[in-house]
Amino acid sequence: MILENKNYQAIIIWREQLIYFIVLIYKYNKMSNSCNKFTKCIRSLIAGNRTNVVNQPATLDAIDHNTINISNISNTPIKHVILLMLENRSFDQIFGYRNDYPAPFKVNGIVNCNSADETTRNYNLDKDGNKIYQNPIKAFTAHDDATHDLYATLFSINGADGKTKNSGYVLANQLKLKTSNNSDNTELINPAEIMGYFEKDSFPIYEYIADNFTICDNWFASAPTCTLPNRAFGLCASSDGHINNKTKEQFDKLIYECDTIFDRLNDKNVSWKVYYNDCALSLVLEHQTKIENLKNYDFFSNFDSDVKNNNLPAFSFIEPEYGIESNTEKISGVLNGQLLVKNIISSLESNPVVWNSCLFVTYYDESGGFYDHVYPPPTTMPHALNSPQNALYDFSQYGNRVPALLVSPLIPKGVDSTLYDHTSLLSFIINNWNLKFLTERDKHANNFSNLILNNSRNDIPSVNTVNLDLSLGCNETTIKNRPMDLTFYKSFVEKHLINLLAEGSEVIYEANTELHQFLQNFKNKFLT
Repeated sequence: MILENKNYQAIIIWREQLIYFIVLIYKYNKMSNSCNKFTKCIRSLIAGNRTNVVNQPATLDAIDHNTINISNISNTPIKHVILLMLENRSFDQIFGYRNDYPAPFKVNGIVNCNSADETTRNYNLDKDGNKIYQNPIKAFTAHDDATHDLYATLFSINGADGKTKNSGYVLANQLKLKTSNNSDNTELINPAEIMGYFEKDSFPIYEYIADNFTICDNWFASAPTCTLPNRAFGLCASSDGHINNKTKEQFDKLIYECDTIFDRLNDKNVSWKVYYNDCALSLVLEHQTKIENLKNYDFFSNFDSDVKNNNLPAFSFIEPEYGIESNTEKISGVLNGQLLVKNIISSLESNPVVWNSCLFVTYYDESGGFYDHVYPPPTTMPHALNSPQNALYDFSQYGNRVPALLVSPLIPKGVDSTLYDHTSLLSFIINNWNLKFLTERDKHANNFSNLILNNSRNDIPSVNTVNLDLSLGCNETTIKNRPMDLTFYKSFVEKHLINLLAEGSEVIYEANTELHQFLQNFKNKFLT
């Protein structure tokens, strides 16, 4: 069977993701020699070298992408929302130093952050009873994350006695606390880094945003746990009952079957795209694997041209370079995140039509186990108390406070201290385009519609005036290779590989019988 051209992009994305995950599983089963002969082919596929495909369009641009409709009626001057989720930093760590700034730039940050006397600042006790104070740090990239799944996070914010707020961050890491049955890939990191914060001028792009747009200093992760559940909340207003990134004690497959914001946008024919780099973690969302949704996935390298050519959709979700292939969480290096943020803003401001009608939101999915002095408040449960999604936890408390930034010429500059979480952006999108709410969480979440100005500001300097020296943190800390949990990758491959093998081999394998045999061998060895 030869697939029609209209499905070509979706199949290419599906295939690339599967091949990428297959290489990972081979690599971390110490069987990389088994796939060396395919390395060149696989790398070219991931890099987008799509040659010798039967019935392939002359160029990727020739594919019908369901032409972007950017005239969707919205309830505010915002016509384009762009979301970037970054990884694993607390608010205190990134912006706590601005506690001593004058209004309207003062945040709820680190008390006496400029004092030479550390004993005037917050502290945690280590396992030997020593006080570890909040002090400046210089390492731009963590050796590793601290422990921060559900059990560790609840311990961090409630302390060893269960009642001393925010007293357990250091001890949770030293005890290597984790939810039962999880493999332990976390190395101990210096307690000073868990409690530490960055000083003024550490991150020029964030300084630029904080001085010219809006910082939210009361924005919390949606759940007191780690990456994938919080990323699911950011797109679904629910984690579908998942409490961490592992699955042994919860589900056979790490797949989220709940409705997504993309489903709601589809319901009203509001345009959207996912721009991805090395892999698309949003594919853990079951609904995203449908052909009609996969066609809305595109390489991030095309984001700039979409902006410049007025092809930016109403909602854009940007997946950063996770760096899984080399097992270094590249976005955990804040400087690399800075560069990505700068490039996105630079693209947006290059087209005045887009710039004057867009809202770029970037936040960190959770704190990575790093200290923040504000205790996470209670929140609305996304599902009824007796629902299956509450079998392991009722999600009635936010996770740690995280950095969140609103960038737009239609946003005032200053600090917004309204209580927000990741579903606040969903609430804004839903209200802006008259969509249906996903769960009780986004239905009751505060959103920032009231911040949107009627007219664009003209007092904003270009982001390109900001110098970003990436060499500052390059040698501060080396990330060590560590064992990788491949539960998600294996379950994704297992779910879709059989379907992929059943598709037209001329298209899927680019008439490459060796690659086809490679995939068959992988299926027979690992998935049967």
